[in-house]
Amino acid sequence: MANKNKGKVVQMLSPENYIRKKARSLPVHECWTNADWEDSGMASIIVSRRHTNGNITLCLYMVDLLCLGVKDSFFKFNITETAFREYLDSIEEKMEMEMIEYVLAHNIILSAVEFAEEYGFKPHKDFTSVTEFMLEEDNDDIELIEIECGRDGKPLYVQGSYDSEATMNKILKQLEKTAGNGNYDFIREGDEFEDDLDDEDDQFEKLSLDEKGNKFMQYVSRLEKLDNHEYDDYLELLQSIVDYFLDIEMYNRFYDELTDEFNSIPIEYDKIPNELLGINDPGVQIPEEVKQSFVSVIRKDSLKQRDKKIKSFGKNSEYEAAIDYFDLVNYANTRSSKYEKKLKKAAEKYPDYAIIQLKMAKLNLEQTDNFESLPYYPFKMENFFKEREYIHSWEIFCYLDFYTHLVIAEQNFAKLDALKTVIQELDISKDEIAVFDALLTIMQTSLVAEYFKDGNNQERN
Repeated sequence: MANKNKGKVVQMLSPENYIRKKARSLPVHECWTNADWEDSGMASIIVSRRHTNGNITLCLYMVDLLCLGVKDSFFKFNITETAFREYLDSIEEKMEMEMIEYVLAHNIILSAVEFAEEYGFKPHKDFTSVTEFMLEEDNDDIELIEIECGRDGKPLYVQGSYDSEATMNKILKQLEKTAGNGNYDFIREGDEFEDDLDDEDDQFEKLSLDEKGNKFMQYVSRLEKLDNHEYDDYLELLQSIVDYFLDIEMYNRFYDELTDEFNSIPIEYDKIPNELLGINDPGVQIPEEVKQSFVSVIRKDSLKQRDKKIKSFGKNSEYEAAIDYFDLVNYANTRSSKYEKKLKKAAEKYPDYAIIQLKMAKLNLEQTDNFESLPYYPFKMENFFKEREYIHSWEIFCYLDFYTHLVIAEQNFAKLDALKTVIQELDISKDEIAVFDALLTIMQTSLVAEYFKDGNNQERN
């Protein structure tokens, strides 16, 4: 008799797909959490299940019962009992852990998720895509246990050690929208408990929109004459008005999309790829001093040093693309009338040279409103940096320069503000952050001023 299975290939499930499809069929092994979870409002929960081979799969859930729900989550798949004990021991070196029943772990996690979602906070993406399926379905078979969330009936945001100022402001902005002023509490890292924000941190809160508008237009009328204190007040008032118009759900969607976008390709500062010099063959050996010289020309050198190094580059035809890029930078900096013509010629000559293509894409933005008709649409990093393992920090600067002008051209309040937040969180220099922040602030100022100047009564997105 012929073997019916002959020729068939057994498709093994990835760990992620195994958890999604089969984890609930495994018996629960052990569940653990930190002993002080009720007092602290923060729970580090382990839910483990045992395979038929005796190995263990576990999921860990970092749960903020006070405000944000599941902040992080990950798994360890099909590990030995010994490895499980060693992992548990490593956690117990940092905090006291106690074993709990599965039903309590289930209720803590999902109560926190439900509470956070009331205020627009979604659980960590790995929870939604993978580790949620380690838990039993949330139905009547699971005993309901009342779990206190928040503090005194209100969400309490505690700034975490890894929460940047931009992240903190994003969370507080959401709480202002979803809970409302006075209906949430906040603790900055290292501070004692405080009720909402101090009055001095929100000096324009009690003004009506019209009053804010009048004050704002007064600042705008003498913007170049503002002293440092007045300029800080102007920025605070601008943000207050932007927050009034902001669609928080749209803001959060753009924030997540932009964060994923700018982290889609690793950024290197010390490693310089051949592609930065317009040479797309990674096998070509470019001397390190040549690469460093290129970076110093575009970033640091004085005009005299720059001219000297550019002449040195010009002696080697291998670096023709880099020389043409230098020329474009000089034409742009001097606002030469030849810039556009030179750029179009270079873009045609070097179709795969990303930093020249980004300059061309930026020029295209200025010449049409039909973005969908432009090359590289939809505008993604992967479209400019095809099949790249990493990009140099100068390349992300060039991409941000293009993308900032794209968002400015779109004139979307939520996307402008989301981009400002995301840029603050990127691992780029403070000077570079300041460049893009200034551009976005100018656009926000223009849109707000237009609103109050025209007496427009339609709220912006």
